[in-house]
Amino acid sequence: MAFLWRGRAGALLAGLLLSSALLAALGARSPGAEERGSAGPPPGKPVFSLFLSDPENVRDFREEFALDRRQMGRVLGAVRREEAALGRLQAESERLVSAAGEVPVERIRDHIARSGYNTRVRAVVEATRAEILAHLPPGSGEGLDGWVEREWSVERRRARAESTHWLASTGVTCRVYATWYRGHTRYEVALPHQKLKFDGGYRVRISHQGRSAWAPVKEVGPWNTRDNYWQSRRYRDMWDDLPRCVPEAQAAYFEDYNGGKDQFGREVLNPAGVDLTLAVAGRMGIKRKLQNRGVIRVYVHYPWVQR
Repeated sequence: MAFLWRGRAGALLAGLLLSSALLAALGARSPGAEERGSAGPPPGKPVFSLFLSDPENVRDFREEFALDRRQMGRVLGAVRREEAALGRLQAESERLVSAAGEVPVERIRDHIARSGYNTRVRAVVEATRAEILAHLPPGSGEGLDGWVEREWSVERRRARAESTHWLASTGVTCRVYATWYRGHTRYEVALPHQKLKFDGGYRVRISHQGRSAWAPVKEVGPWNTRDNYWQSRRYRDMWDDLPRCVPEAQAAYFEDYNGGKDQFGREVLNPAGVDLTLAVAGRMGIKRKLQNRGVIRVYVHYPWVQR
């Protein structure tokens, strides 16, 4: 089994980087914010890039800690540096996966473990929290942790509530998180099961807020290579205890499923279940949004699924 990740890692890093356009969105907090719970993310889980890619959350954060524009810019700078560091670690880990070729997954996990990937991820996340805290008013530690817990509870509930699917005579539709990458071709998508790439001929329809586009599946990922989450549990190759339309990466990220790791033992850094090239995103009119936010929710229709 060959794992072909060429071109993906650098674009995942670029796709995660926050746009300076977020600073223009700073201002008063939007009304109607829902009540949030208190359960926080597992220790060492990178969350600031997900939360602070949303302009509303940026406004909320700025108001919560009474930051001026310059101070908020420094916080976002810390998040960008975290994303860059995590992107380099992910790129390094994907080179290990790709170089392993057709070896047992256990050996790849061993390579990942020996590389220190997970330990280094946690160190980066902890350093980012410390840097962000240094830009906040003195004594803001509990407040920062409380803000993270509230936002985590909101996003986690949203992920659970929106992991829906629709069955039809022409396939199944799931709502999942999407990231972007540079593919082997300009116009393609990646799904986390190797069969689709190596058999060829598969296409999906991606939709977001009323805009959609069909695209061929030509790459494997994100994260896993045997996660056909669009199938029912009976036909799912791995993780058949997860509901249909819940990618393993999403469960690992939000629920600490599989210890928060993918099939190769890597700490999952985002909950994505599909990757798009920017040409696909552009066809849908969401290229800039996807670049700015890094991770967004989309509907994916898988027309070949019949059960």
